[in-house]
Amino acid sequence: MNHLAIDEAGAGQRVDNFLLRVLKGVPKSHIYRILRSGDRVLLHIPGREAGTGNFNRERLYMWRAGQWREVVVVSLLILGPSTQIFFLTSILPQVMAELGVPPERTLEVGGIIIFASGAAAALGSIVAPRLPEVFPERRLVAGLLIVSSLAVGALVLAHGVWGYGTLRFVQVLCIAPVFPIVVARIAHTAGGEAIGVINAARIGASFVGPVVATSLLASSSSRVLYVVLALTGLACLPLSAMRARVPAMLR
Repeated sequence: MNHLAIDEAGAGQRVDNFLLRVLKGVPKSHIYRILRSGDRVLLHIPGREAGTGNFNRERLYMWRAGQWREVVVVSLLILGPSTQIFFLTSILPQVMAELGVPPERTLEVGGIIIFASGAAAALGSIVAPRLPEVFPERRLVAGLLIVSSLAVGALVLAHGVWGYGTLRFVQVLCIAPVFPIVVARIAHTAGGEAIGVINAARIGASFVGPVVATSLLASSSSRVLYVVLALTGLACLPLSAMRARVPAMLR
């Protein structure tokens, strides 16, 4: 039985990357399949006996407590910021009126803003896989949340269609990459139930955003709504700094 202690070089490393480095020659699919199988896993790793061509079987115990904690963190990181994307369509007619758009041009101008938001979301999702290669993942997510929240809050000061549309484009462009980046934290090791919870958070944001927007707009003003959405994004900053629990000992 091998006892493997995590050294400083491996501290904070994803467990799948650690096992791939330690267990050279073991297929990736084999490691990921076993990682998904449960909380306390008995890994039977086949290894060749030197000079014989035969396989022996080594046992590796791993305790994966805290996996669901990471799923909850990722789900909240998706639910909170995604409300900043989905809120607009439910209140668009009133926003157009506040910006001074004539009623006969509401559909035209509103459609342009919605199109620009969709283009920003697509562009943000396209560049998302490249961003963690340039910036540390936790700092990247925190930075995107801050810029997006500031852009939402700045909508309070927008008095024209162009200013509003530009701020909306920047806001969606920053918040769109958060979803694929944070999901990548657990994509290789999460099971079907965990992925279902994460997808439910994304879907939940699509109706939580409009409900919050219409409720606040019915009782207050759009400025209050923008401030609340900005604070929601900033409230997720502590979650972006949380790290997945990597076992201190594989035994």
